[in-house]
Amino acid sequence: MNNIKIPGNYQYQALNFGLAPQRFWHANKLLLLETTGKFKPTDIILDAGCGSGNIVIALSGRVKKAVGIDSNKEALNFAKERASKLKIKNIALFNKNLQSLPFKNDYFDKIILFEVVEHLSIKEYKKILAEAYRVLKPNGQFFLTTPNQKSLWPVIQWFLDTLKLVPSLNDQHVLKFTPKQIGNIISENGFQIKQVGTLNHFSPFVSLLSWKLAEIIFHFEVIHLKKFGPIIWIMATKKQDLL
Repeated sequence: MNNIKIPGNYQYQALNFGLAPQRFWHANKLLLLETTGKFKPTDIILDAGCGSGNIVIALSGRVKKAVGIDSNKEALNFAKERASKLKIKNIALFNKNLQSLPFKNDYFDKIILFEVVEHLSIKEYKKILAEAYRVLKPNGQFFLTTPNQKSLWPVIQWFLDTLKLVPSLNDQHVLKFTPKQIGNIISENGFQIKQVGTLNHFSPFVSLLSWKLAEIIFHFEVIHLKKFGPIIWIMATKKQDLL
């Protein structure tokens, strides 16, 4: 995993105070989970690579327990302070290695791995998938997103890096995937893929005109535009163990 320093409040700032397309880009992660995940009051969920805590805090009111893990101590401290100010009691945040999760087998109902795998080596990625499989309950849901190389993403990355709108993506991103490539690796590690699609064809840019219209277009993209969007999304399940 690379050691690029990302500010602890980066994801929070991007979601709440960035330009409209940037804010929508981060908000659509929550919209995706609302669209594809069926969260229950009994669920224990893991956001692996939780950053500033946007997802665990947003979902904490809908589940029994929300766990976040990240390698960035500054981000975890920021997330803990936010949770404390909001008086959220069912969040647990850990500075741990995703390749060795401190949880028993079949512990989580849902695991979220959003925009993490591109920062890893292939060896690290496969270890994390193996750990995610181990701690996910049979039939539990696994959610993943990563940039799509079979899209305009390389152009978007060049634009963002050239204008220095985000911390250097070229330095951060190690692995590069197409939907087929990322899907094959997930399947090879025991998961059963249920849904595959792509995001952010037009919706973040429409947010400049209307946030509500951007949300409508987002849902259209999730349902109908399965290819060529800059971000790949996958929802998979852990196969029920055979007796």
